[in-house]
Amino acid sequence: MPTAHGPTHHILENALPTAAQTHEVVKVPNSNIVLVSQLSNSVLVKARVDKMGQVMALSAFQIGAPTSQLHGLTLSKRFPGKVWLTLQADNLLLLIDPRTHSLRSAPKVIKEIKVPEGKGPHYVGEYGDDLWVSLQDSSAVLRISHVNTTDYDHYSALPRPIF
Repeated sequence: MPTAHGPTHHILENALPTAAQTHEVVKVPNSNIVLVSQLSNSVLVKARVDKMGQVMALSAFQIGAPTSQLHGLTLSKRFPGKVWLTLQADNLLLLIDPRTHSLRSAPKVIKEIKVPEGKGPHYVGEYGDDLWVSLQDSSAVLRISHVNTTDYDHYSALPRPIF
């Protein structure tokens, strides 16, 4: 709300399930659902938020094993409403349906892609038929087609790329 001195900003702090490393956040379009990745325990938090971003309710879901290191999250343009995520320790890229119709519904894995070369998928971005992935543990970048996973390129990068 603007004042005589300019706009007023509000910062909301929301309590989440305990984890040593909470990482990335995405808002699922056309919904009031926000997804949060927790790396240290590989948990995906699904939160219902109000117009101000305050968490009204949440659920937490194990993605992979507790040691899988859920990390990157990005919205899919090719598959609206779906989300790509990375499992850093398992060297996997997953496309999930977050199932926003119910807070208690576990996300559904639609597609699983094994990283063909390198280790430690961190960031994932979707550009047309391609996913671009930083491989933090092998200091590389991967371009892989999510339509034909045998179509990929592997590029050397600076140590421990994150984006």
